[in-house]
Amino acid sequence: MADLQLSLLATPRELIQPLIDGRVKPEGIDLAITSTDPNMAFWREGQFEEFDVSVASISTVIAEIRKGLDVVGLPVFPTRRFQHTELHYHTDSGIETPADLDGKRMGLNHYTMTTGIFIRGTLQHDFGVPPERIEWHVLPDEGTNVRRGGTFVPPAGVVLKVVAEGKRMNAMLEAGEIDVAPLGGSGPKDGSKVKPLFPDRIAECGRFFREHGFMPATNIYTIRGEVYRKHPWIALNLYQAMVEAKRIVDDSMAERIPGGLLFGAEYAAQTRELLGGQDPFPYGIEANRKFIDTLSQWELEQGFITEIPGVDEIFAPATLSS
Repeated sequence: MADLQLSLLATPRELIQPLIDGRVKPEGIDLAITSTDPNMAFWREGQFEEFDVSVASISTVIAEIRKGLDVVGLPVFPTRRFQHTELHYHTDSGIETPADLDGKRMGLNHYTMTTGIFIRGTLQHDFGVPPERIEWHVLPDEGTNVRRGGTFVPPAGVVLKVVAEGKRMNAMLEAGEIDVAPLGGSGPKDGSKVKPLFPDRIAECGRFFREHGFMPATNIYTIRGEVYRKHPWIALNLYQAMVEAKRIVDDSMAERIPGGLLFGAEYAAQTRELLGGQDPFPYGIEANRKFIDTLSQWELEQGFITEIPGVDEIFAPATLSS
């Protein structure tokens, strides 16, 4: 019998790469893979739902699963980071500590993105600054981050301002038009008035992990409901293939440390020590229950959901014991 043909929309993340490049193949499945950047992937899947299997924003799945989103999740989390430690502020803003964000202007590409949910939740629960105490500035295409063309309405008390077309958050922060924003990549240039809110980022990541018990994830993979109901066996086969892809990447880490990173092996060991000796990127439901519960609770508090869905509503039954 020929393998089942399925289309897969992926983002080029290291832990999933062996699946994308063909080193790992799900049993009984032949994948036609499209790989693109996260913004394009989320927009394309959210607007058209054209792929059998797709990378997805986990916060969107949690928010939409009881509103008719017909997908089945796989408990794989290939993208993680401590989003709040990417916050940078303008030195003329009067900000010195996270508590000083009270009353300030924060820029976010999208209020609805998982990064924003974790930044707001961390500021509220760890530093005493709830979302209502910050003025939020977002890009004009906020609506494109809402699945199936829905309209996002901010919760009561939240001030949401749309910036002018063509504006970019990093440039606005440099100009002092906003006070704080998350900056990825290399951060501000030398001599800039933009500074990191957490100068010792590693120490702050360690604090968050000790207090919350996880490193936040942003993505999962989902199967279209109609495809899953017709072929329920594919969920476990896909999950096992993604676990195998991760194992290959984990086992070859030492071989991939750049030669110029002289103490790469030692840094990797320190990272695991910082995270209590645990796998920084665990798959499966039990290893991610604190993360799933916290994200769901913060989505409830921030007005994205009115009830928290159970993991059995989000993930394929065959993966519930993982």
